[in-house]
Amino acid sequence: MKKCLIIIILIFIWGVLSAQDGFKSARAFDTDFIPVENRTVTLVTGGKIRPLHLSVFHSVKSVVSAEVFKELSGLVLEDARRANAKETEIVHGDLVYALLSFKEIDKMSDQKFICFQSQATDDGKYEVILVYMEGNTTIEDLKNKFNK
Repeated sequence: MKKCLIIIILIFIWGVLSAQDGFKSARAFDTDFIPVENRTVTLVTGGKIRPLHLSVFHSVKSVVSAEVFKELSGLVLEDARRANAKETEIVHGDLVYALLSFKEIDKMSDQKFICFQSQATDDGKYEVILVYMEGNTTIEDLKNKFNK
């Protein structure tokens, strides 16, 4: 029974994590792209985020080099090309904000969202946060809930 429960939990986690497949920016959740040190990853599913009308909230936050920042912001901009709705803000050539919405053709499935924010640090690095979300909500609702 215990082994069966562990297998079910592992399948569920794999399903949540594989939902990000297909997005270029999903690489940011890989440890070979953003090293584990100085990195915070948050994954929330289930009842705790239902009041926000979300079923998945997966984020990674880190301070990265200028090279990693440029690559990551490029991946987010690639994702933005196929978004159904998007808001982006570029300052001095750097992507500082993106909120992207992807609606699946199947009306029964949850909408998918990518949110990206960055800020240059004094030492030439960048603090970045990338969030992948799924849920039955809108960009406007997310902006109100998370106060851009």
